[in-house]
Amino acid sequence: MNTYELIEIDLTKVLNANKEEKIRWSKIVVDQFYKIGFLRCINIPGYNEKLLLKASNWFHLKHSTEEKMRYTTVRFEKNHKRNYRGYFPIIPNQNSYKECFEIGQWDKDADYSTLLQTFIQEAAQWPDFDGPDFTPRGGMSSIQFRETVRRQFEVYFAAARQLLELICIGLDIDQSKFDHLLENHASTFRLIHNPPRHDIIPEECKLKDGDVISVGEHHDTSIMTLLANYNYSGLQVHDRESDEWMTIDPKPNSFVVNVGIMLENMTGGRLRSTIHRVLDHGEERMSAPFFLEPGWDKELCDFGTGERWSEKLYGRWMIDYVKKFVEYKNLPSDL
Repeated sequence: MNTYELIEIDLTKVLNANKEEKIRWSKIVVDQFYKIGFLRCINIPGYNEKLLLKASNWFHLKHSTEEKMRYTTVRFEKNHKRNYRGYFPIIPNQNSYKECFEIGQWDKDADYSTLLQTFIQEAAQWPDFDGPDFTPRGGMSSIQFRETVRRQFEVYFAAARQLLELICIGLDIDQSKFDHLLENHASTFRLIHNPPRHDIIPEECKLKDGDVISVGEHHDTSIMTLLANYNYSGLQVHDRESDEWMTIDPKPNSFVVNVGIMLENMTGGRLRSTIHRVLDHGEERMSAPFFLEPGWDKELCDFGTGERWSEKLYGRWMIDYVKKFVEYKNLPSDL
């Protein structure tokens, strides 16, 4: 399998760059986001990979599925009160074999104007595994887990904003358009665990060379996705020119960043979303993607022409689109 060496963007240098240097960085970002739809960020201000991986291991490997299911949604437990974000378990015999814990930016529920807003802006479900006879498991408490994940959520969001600034420079887009789009942004931060597959593997997940797919090929729906894959291998992208799958090797203390469908549409195809997948290499694999999303009530437009590419507002568009993924197929029908 061929390997693709991603261009690297040093976010600390970008943060301290002058106008000319930012123009140079912007050309690199736009070029890579058009050619392959992926790049890598390094020297990320505030990023603590060691602590984030510790949090992922603590949640997924130090607690039972029964414990984690206390923080699931109505899609997986009919008597549960939560609808959207939280824990979702492995769904066996599908083309996506993973369990996840996810949050948005909100920690408190509020009185919202519509059912859709209530759904998308639901407060995070922070786990409390400690109890009266608390003994730390994996060297972390529930409070430390919450503080770590919330802090890294903000680090990812700041990194995404840095990249958007470069995109605006490179494509001559008024940055206020993104500022408006991200008011009350509905971004999702997810801690993913891909264990080795022990289920009935669908035929489409069995490759001719004997490899097995853990997460099937897909485009991301987001504006962009920023992914920490630590030192775990398995991520592959589809190269348009060669029509081959290219492996992206992991690099500690970095984010792999890719264009989502929304950003491709917002830029009239000047940046392109690329199909990707994850292979099962027979190990406990952790990753932590951040999906940058607009506010629930934002119009979806081509920033160049001003024309809407969807008649639906973001929240409605997103709910309708993600229902094709197995983990969202049981979304409430009255949304």
